[in-house]
Amino acid sequence: MDIWYDTPVHRLAVPTDHLTASVSRVSLECMFPCNEVKGRSMTDSRTLSNEAGTVQKQAETSLRDAAWRLQSIIEGTHVGTWEWNIQTGQTVYNNVWAQIIGYTLDELTPISVKTFETFVHPDDLRHSDELLQRHFAGELPYYDYDCRMKHKDGHWVWVHDRGRVITRTEDGKPLMMFGTHTDITERKQAEEALRESDERYSLINNASRDSIYSYDTLGRFTSANRSLCELLKLEASEIIGHTHAELGFPDAQCKEWDSLHRRVYETDNTVTSETTAPMPDGTTHNFEVVLNPLHDSNGIIVGIGGTTRDITERKQTEEKLRNTNDLFSLFMRHSPIYTYIKAVTPTESRVLQASDNYLQMIGVQGLEMVGKTMAELFPAELAAKITADDWGVVSRGEILSVDEDLDGRNYTSIKFPIVQGSKTVLAGYTIDITELKQAEEEKQALQARLLQSQKMEAIGTLAGGVAHDFNNLLTGILGNIALMRASLPPENPLLENLNAAETAARRAADLTKGLLTYSRNAIVMPVVLDVDMAVGETLDLLRQSLPATITIVRNFQPDAWSILADRSQLTQILLNLAVNARDAMDGRGTLTISVHNEVVDEEYLLHYPFARAGEFVHLRVSDTGPGLPDVIVQHLFEPFYTTKPVGSGTGLGLSIVYGAVKQAGGWITAVSTQGTGTTFDIFLPRSASPVDPVHIPEPVVENTHHGMILVVEDEPVISTVAQTLLSRSGYTVLTAPDGASALDILQHHPVGIRLILLDMTMPGMTTAEIVQAIRDMDPKVPILLNSGYTSNDSVQHMLEEGSVQGFLGKPYDLQHLLENVEELLRGS
Repeated sequence: MDIWYDTPVHRLAVPTDHLTASVSRVSLECMFPCNEVKGRSMTDSRTLSNEAGTVQKQAETSLRDAAWRLQSIIEGTHVGTWEWNIQTGQTVYNNVWAQIIGYTLDELTPISVKTFETFVHPDDLRHSDELLQRHFAGELPYYDYDCRMKHKDGHWVWVHDRGRVITRTEDGKPLMMFGTHTDITERKQAEEALRESDERYSLINNASRDSIYSYDTLGRFTSANRSLCELLKLEASEIIGHTHAELGFPDAQCKEWDSLHRRVYETDNTVTSETTAPMPDGTTHNFEVVLNPLHDSNGIIVGIGGTTRDITERKQTEEKLRNTNDLFSLFMRHSPIYTYIKAVTPTESRVLQASDNYLQMIGVQGLEMVGKTMAELFPAELAAKITADDWGVVSRGEILSVDEDLDGRNYTSIKFPIVQGSKTVLAGYTIDITELKQAEEEKQALQARLLQSQKMEAIGTLAGGVAHDFNNLLTGILGNIALMRASLPPENPLLENLNAAETAARRAADLTKGLLTYSRNAIVMPVVLDVDMAVGETLDLLRQSLPATITIVRNFQPDAWSILADRSQLTQILLNLAVNARDAMDGRGTLTISVHNEVVDEEYLLHYPFARAGEFVHLRVSDTGPGLPDVIVQHLFEPFYTTKPVGSGTGLGLSIVYGAVKQAGGWITAVSTQGTGTTFDIFLPRSASPVDPVHIPEPVVENTHHGMILVVEDEPVISTVAQTLLSRSGYTVLTAPDGASALDILQHHPVGIRLILLDMTMPGMTTAEIVQAIRDMDPKVPILLNSGYTSNDSVQHMLEEGSVQGFLGKPYDLQHLLENVEELLRGS
């Protein structure tokens, strides 16, 4: 479409596709006035033509430079551009225009004027159309509007849209329009935040009961909140711009304010003061004034900000309290403890003042007590005692502290004299110490339990050490008995003596095993057990061994959890408790054994600090015997402690139970009441693993004994016994007194030694060090550990990791030793 102007022009159309990505084509017109050419020569015409060509080239160069600069400015300022052929509807946007709303131009294709309308907020589009029509009509020089556009990710973007019609048709209709889009979201958010901040400040300022205001450097108000306006009975417009003098304050008051202002300017610091001022209603009020310097950005004081608080009522209250006894009365009435003042004579003690809370102690309000004597408030005997105590305090001038019990609660009273001129009154307070006393008793009980637990641990450590030495001695005794028996013919009368000696030694071994169980150092083989089944099997055994006059009551939870424990130790626990119950009931009564699941919580731990929270199987054994006194219950689990006659027991039964329970990861408590029986509560931790099948041992296969065995033992008696026992069975035996010697022998017999019998307690090297050194030299030779006292955890760990292949507890006999040796040799 041609564009015509009122004056003649030279029209030059220049394609500019290569100048900017945001403008597809710009029609530029280089307009020159057409001077008259009549009467000029041909030479003049050629000259004019050359000049026109030069001008055209200069215009093209200038256009390219201008377009380049324009493109650089657009890219540098991140401004979106658009052009719109209003007549054809053709619209062109640049990449920045699309990026502002999260798109690329390719995603928006095809592009038209509808593209803009699609993304504009509906509430903004109508007003945008109004402004656009007014600009088309020439009422507005520019189309200029802020609107919201929908971003690709869903939120709204504020855009400043500005444009202008560049060309029109011959009949004046708008043709081409160019414009820009600028992202002003951050500015809008800042404006909104500032507006909200101003609103909050205004709300806080006007909601404050304090007067808040500011002055300029001439002492004129520049702001005043609602409280100040209400105080002065003026509108803010009547206050702002005026000084105190102009508002009608007295000269003395104005001078005081001027002095405060000078102090702020001179010190550049906060000034606080109390002052009085007349009010419009004729009253005088007390005020607390705080003035702060206000600075500009350069740190120069440009005014003062202040707050004034009306403290008239506070001053009046303070004055009343100084002239009366209200403060003391308030303390007396509202004291959290029982407080009182009395007038005392030798025959009566009368209440003058008392705190309100006496209703909680004696059922009478403090105000109701005033004027009453002790005889009117308490029973006669107690009233007489209180009156005598009170008179002793007043007459002797002493402080009295006394503990009293009333209606099942405990109280401590502190009484002291107060001299008032020529007379003396009694003041005092009473504290309810019931909870404190109960807590102290509970604390003492907990300390006793803790001391008992610590004592049991110490005894266990001692018992384990004793058991170690006993087992070494018993191994030598039993071994030598076996050697002596093997050297005697069957008809030799000395065999009877050897059998008696062996029986005694084995009883000693059982006692030693009990000590190890108590000290939790016996070697156990825990498996996952069905508690109901395991306890049931033990009860079947008990029915055969307990007299028929004892009734056994089973109380099992059908779905009781499984536990991880040694099957023989669980049986031993129940058997020992059942035998004790039988003896306590003298063979006649009821034995109740119950099993149920229980979750131990933190409240339980307050009473039993040695326990722990979690899921446990609760095993309870109760009898109907005569019960035991507390002094005996405290020592029940100690080894060798027994209430039975001499020769009737070893005193290890309950200590073995205690050790077995501890070794299974649980705890045991005993409660006994004389006349009602004794109850043992055992808590064993729940196991989440499935129940292990019952293992049936295979019979020992008789093999010809041969091969070389290395015995590593520091006790000469045991070393000799082991060597002799094994040698007589056909083995070749080497001995070493310590770990270093064993390693030296192993180095000289790298392939000859088929098994190592290793004691776990020797000087020089630890068991772990010896085992590791052996494995470095020979990874496959079987190692059979043996010990009379060791940590079950350490043995179990070495067995599980495979560094050793077996364990043999001391004392052991020939058959036991051979069975273990043969089993390991078959496995290797």
